[in-house]
Amino acid sequence: LKPDFIFHFAAQAFNSLSFEQPAETLNTNLMSTLHILEAVRELKLSSRIIIAGSSTVYGASTEEWDGPVPEEAALKPVSPYGVSKAATEMLALSYARAHG
Repeated sequence: LKPDFIFHFAAQAFNSLSFEQPAETLNTNLMSTLHILEAVRELKLSSRIIIAGSSTVYGASTEEWDGPVPEEAALKPVSPYGVSKAATEMLALSYARAHG
């Protein structure tokens, strides 16, 4: 099986729960992404990986904008969930740059 796309939606996605379970949130969200990225790399797949994002990565930046927050806004997460999603995005970007 060599899919053209892999959609990664697996996550601990409850922002409020991330304050009660920060380690579990970070581990679940970051490690699930790492496992997918590593599997694609090790299997030498050319699949495009689509990772679900979250506006929580912008956190405090939302206070600086009147209206929609542009994707170029600074990442300023204010919850463990937001941090986990920002880290997930950065991990995926580093894999894209390093491994194509």
